[in-house]
Amino acid sequence: MTKVKRVMNMVLATLMMAACVALPASANTASETMTARINGGSTISSAASTKQRSGNMTYTALPSGSDGWSSQGDEWVYFRGRSGTNSSQATTLDHRNYSGSSVRGSLGYYDGYGLMGYPYKMAISYDNSNPYEYVRLGVAWTA
Repeated sequence: MTKVKRVMNMVLATLMMAACVALPASANTASETMTARINGGSTISSAASTKQRSGNMTYTALPSGSDGWSSQGDEWVYFRGRSGTNSSQATTLDHRNYSGSSVRGSLGYYDGYGLMGYPYKMAISYDNSNPYEYVRLGVAWTA
């Protein structure tokens, strides 16, 4: 059983690295393993991506280990970009579920945000109506 878990964790780590590489090479991509809990509010990343391109913030999320997203589509997570300087809400909110493949999204910036050269963090929240207590995700994003 331990070998199976170890192999699964290696496969998931490889998938997360592939997700990071799939984003534009000139972009400053940040990634982090994040945990969100039911009734726990937002979990804000410690890592930040500095905006170096025009357009929306993009992200890719995958389950991380055995505590990851259920592939049944019954578990929902909110994604939002936050200012890297004061953690204020900087983008629109995305409400997504997982059905077995990586989840990708694009978040539009609010007025006054999305400026070149500024850092942006990722925030995730676990939907309070989920059937589980928490989720652990590998998230990569590019401001």
